[in-house]
Amino acid sequence: MAPGRPYSEPVDFSVLGPLRVEGPRGAIEIRGAKERLLLARLVAAGGHLVPSSVLVATLWGDEPPASAAKSLQTFVLRVRNALEPDRHGSPTLLITEGPGYRLALDPT
Repeated sequence: MAPGRPYSEPVDFSVLGPLRVEGPRGAIEIRGAKERLLLARLVAAGGHLVPSSVLVATLWGDEPPASAAKSLQTFVLRVRNALEPDRHGSPTLLITEGPGYRLALDPT
């Protein structure tokens, strides 16, 4: 793991235009509109915590379904599996922290 980088392999995100994710093995496909929106919101936060309530509002607006919290967890899991398919143990890139989630992004 490089100094200042909390994850072991670099991942690049492009959010100007369509969301694109590039990992050490090439393009990473993020399937599903909600998953892409979730990831884009986390990228926009620049490594800062995004509360689950904000993510629910981002994904469903003012009228989320009763199952929104559980669905959010499912979307987070899908994004984690896409970003770190070979991870063993705790995720190192999309992190659960307190009341929400954050991406462990390199400040640059």
